Amino acid sequence: MAETLFTRVPRADMPAALQSNYDMALAQVGEGGTVEVFAQRPDLYRFYATDFYALVWDETRMEVDNRTKELLRLKLSKENGCLVCNGFNVPSALAAGYTSAQIEHIYDPTPEHFSERELAVLALASEFEIANGQFELSPALFDRLRAHFSEPQILELAFLATFLSAWARLTIGFGLVSRDPTCPMPQPSAATGI
Repeated sequence: MAETLFTRVPRADMPAALQSNYDMALAQVGEGGTVEVFAQRPDLYRFYATDFYALVWDETRMEVDNRTKELLRLKLSKENGCLVCNGFNVPSALAAGYTSAQIEHIYDPTPEHFSERELAVLALASEFEIANGQFELSPALFDRLRAHFSEPQILELAFLATFLSAWARLTIGFGLVSRDPTCPMPQPSAATGI
C-alpha cells in the first residue's frame, strides 16, 4: 500500500457511495488509498469518478469512440506508473478489444501491433506523460492526428490526456496509489521524496 502524509478515512466513516468505490478498488487492485483520502472531500471524488467519467465515456456526447480513449488512458497509466489505474485500465482495454500483445507493446508501439491511427493516439499520450516536461504540439504530430481525427476530436483526446495525467500526478505524488513496478519512470526515492 502506498504511503501518504494524508489522513485515511476509515471505511465505516465514508459515505455509502464511496464505500462501494473503496470496496471495488480493494477487490480489483488490493488498495483504496485514493478513496480513503478523498473521503475527506467526497464531492471532489464524485466529480472524478462519476461526473468526469460520465461525460468523457458517453459516446452520445463525445466525438471520439471509447475504444480509442481506452488506448489513450492505458498508455498514460502504464507510462505514469499508476498501479491502481493499471489494475482497472488493462481489463478495460482488453474488454475494448485490445490484445495482450498490444498491451505488452504499449511502451514500444510499432505498426506490427497498432494501426497508424492508434500510433498517432499513442504519440499524443506520450506527450502528456508525467515525465515529459517539454510538451508542445508539434506540426508533425498535429498532422498525424489530423489524418485520423477532426480538430474537435483532437481537443477531446487532449482534454482527456490532460485530466488523466493531472490525476496521476496528484495520486502518485501524494502517495495515494502505489507505483507499478513495471513503470519505466524511476521509482520514488526516500532520500529525495520524488
